[in-house]
Amino acid sequence: YAVLNQSYYNGGDLPTQNIVVLKLNQAGNLQWRKPLNDLSPRKLIFDHSSNLILATHGTGKIIKLNTSGDTIWNYSSSIIVTDIAIDSKNNIVVSGYGGGIGFFDYVTIKLSSDGSEIWRKQFNSEENLRDFAYCLAIDKENNTYVSGSSHDMVSQGVCYTLRYSESGQLLWQQKYNALHSIFEN
Repeated sequence: YAVLNQSYYNGGDLPTQNIVVLKLNQAGNLQWRKPLNDLSPRKLIFDHSSNLILATHGTGKIIKLNTSGDTIWNYSSSIIVTDIAIDSKNNIVVSGYGGGIGFFDYVTIKLSSDGSEIWRKQFNSEENLRDFAYCLAIDKENNTYVSGSSHDMVSQGVCYTLRYSESGQLLWQQKYNALHSIFEN
């Protein structure tokens, strides 16, 4: 598979963004082409059934395509998506950030394989800072770990890592405070 991001100006100040998903065979020959308008790619992964899960940047859409390129479903997360993973039951877990108490909060969403929301969790740092979830991981018990950084306009360096159970219960949070540090994903 290949995902192309087409960006062009169409008479306005902001570019128009389009995604074109290509499926290539082992020899590199094109099998199919699927244009997705007004979207910008963030990350793509495969589920356990070889379906393609595409997370978009900015709009926060999650799109599931089958091996023939047909859209199975799409989900609007209303967040800025930063990472996506599949658990052992073929559920999709999405992390990112969106509107919250400190302007932005971590947001973690678990979707079933049919695209319905199982749970959605929002985390605001104890300092009420701008919280940006950057990455996630899932262990073999389907616990979800989310990590990122929290800062205001002046200071940076607070990092929270969260652990959610399979059912979405916050099991623990750990804070690492390194003032004037910048964490990268």
